[in-house]
Amino acid sequence: MMSNSNLSISIFIKDYLHFFHWFVIVTVFSFYFSHPLITFGQSQLQLREQWRDKDFADVISEGRKQLQQNPNSVSAHLQLGVTYLAMEAYEAALDEYQQAVQLSPENFAAHYGLGLAYYAQDKFAAAIEAHKRAIALAPEQTEIYSALGSCYFQLYQYPSAIEFYEKAIELNPNFVLAHYQLGISYAKQGNADKAEEHYQFVLSENPNFAEAYYQLGLLYSQQGDVEKAIQNYRQVIQIDPEFAQTHYNIAQIYFKQDKQQEAQKELQIFQRLKQEKDQIDRLRNDFSRDTDTADRAAILANIGRIYLMRGKIDDAIWEYKKSITMYPNVPEAHNGLGLAYALQKRYDKAIAEQKKALELKPDLAEAYAGLGFIYFQQADDLTAIEHYRRALELNPNLTDAYLRLGELYTKQHQLNDALLNYRRAINLDTNLTEAYIGRGLIYLRQKEYALAQADFEKVIKLQPDDASAYHNLGLAYAHQGKISDAIAAYKKALQIQPDLAETHYVLASIYAEQNDFESAEREYKLTIELEPNSAKAYDGLAQLYGGEGVKLAEAVSLSKQAVDLNPTSTSYLNTLALLYYKQGKYQEAEAAIKKAIELAPENPLYREGLKQIQKARKK
Repeated sequence: MMSNSNLSISIFIKDYLHFFHWFVIVTVFSFYFSHPLITFGQSQLQLREQWRDKDFADVISEGRKQLQQNPNSVSAHLQLGVTYLAMEAYEAALDEYQQAVQLSPENFAAHYGLGLAYYAQDKFAAAIEAHKRAIALAPEQTEIYSALGSCYFQLYQYPSAIEFYEKAIELNPNFVLAHYQLGISYAKQGNADKAEEHYQFVLSENPNFAEAYYQLGLLYSQQGDVEKAIQNYRQVIQIDPEFAQTHYNIAQIYFKQDKQQEAQKELQIFQRLKQEKDQIDRLRNDFSRDTDTADRAAILANIGRIYLMRGKIDDAIWEYKKSITMYPNVPEAHNGLGLAYALQKRYDKAIAEQKKALELKPDLAEAYAGLGFIYFQQADDLTAIEHYRRALELNPNLTDAYLRLGELYTKQHQLNDALLNYRRAINLDTNLTEAYIGRGLIYLRQKEYALAQADFEKVIKLQPDDASAYHNLGLAYAHQGKISDAIAAYKKALQIQPDLAETHYVLASIYAEQNDFESAEREYKLTIELEPNSAKAYDGLAQLYGGEGVKLAEAVSLSKQAVDLNPTSTSYLNTLALLYYKQGKYQEAEAAIKKAIELAPENPLYREGLKQIQKARKK
């Protein structure tokens, strides 16, 4: 059985290899696209941004076109090589760099790229030779020394790794990645002071470099300084909440301190994150072992799908693009890419990808659903409905399609159709909270309060921290006369989310009806504090004061604010007239009620109020 310390190390090594894969890409892009290497995180973002509006396939096509025109174009081979590196198509990258070397043996970038391609295939000895040739041709190129150091690091030759990392830093003292890798190498050699020095430098240059905080956490933990270790691990989590092994390491510290509850909490987070990470790791392992191009493309599409489901849209797009370039005939990749583009509101690209998916597979229900989602996002409700219905004709088990149709039919005021689709969604997934919420809101509109109550109780069971569900449950209780239950539900909503202005307002209204003056006043004031433009809150507080015959001057001021915010509200004008009447300001009261009558001439209450005001004026 693997020990705790070995588990931590094995996880770190896997992450380091993935980390260095990104380092490979961003450093080589720095050469070819003239973007200076700043930090790992910044470079990764820069790389993604560079590829935002172009596809691997387009770049490859351009490179092939250049080679047709000039078979001896070294730059074309270099461009293709770096593109294949980014795609993780390492054999293809290796071939391009080998051809570049044959055409131009004195081109350092060709040798450097060749070394990177060898490294990506774990051929570290060959990578070392290629990098050394690159250095002989361009001894001033900092990144090559760092890449060479990483080759020695992977061969556990730490003194040699340190030598080349230090050379990289000698050429560029601010080379953050070299400092980071040098810190790890010193830590492997047991030189904690030097390791800490380099990690601290990394953080002085980039305070958001999570990996450096993680390494400091390991370092301090090994030295027995658990307080500093936890402090640095917490910094990691703040920057990257999905850094799984950090939670594991904190759990181990808590176990040793006999803090069982805290340890179990961290361990549960670790297990959840590791399970998610392992899912992708298994697919990447399958990808590295599989030699069939179509299979490899399908694996990349699956990785993209997982990222998409987790809301990591940029990561999903990156994987889908690689999949499509590797093998353009995977309809699921085009479908997934279309969904990702839609989430980024890049609708033209999204539609193009869904149509491509349908060209490849005309009965792909998910592509029709994808088109439905695009039009749903653009508020083209009728077109969205058309595509969702077509999707369900092809596959009646698409839960999300029923859910979206429920929302769309609700917007179209076709409530029975909406209820039907929400019910079908729930039949497919009894834990689909969105469907219970949508259906519950319709039941509230239809005054089916017991049914609404049942749906919102189900939502709360599934999502105990859903403040809006407690608010809506309160509405259902209140309409059934279950006032104490309603108050409890509203209070729970505010316990979860104290800034819910509407919940404070409804509570204030209930307290006012119960003649609980202090509670009502407090809740109205909180409503106004949270929502300064809430006309109904000003009016409610004004009515509260007027009803008690207190603070009448303030009540008039509040009422005037309500009218200013909503000048066409006859109800607010009536409140203002009543308050003026209570103050004995009959002229102002008459002016206010007459405005209300102008807006609602058939309202008998306002006419009766006018008679009373005029009668009082005569006295």
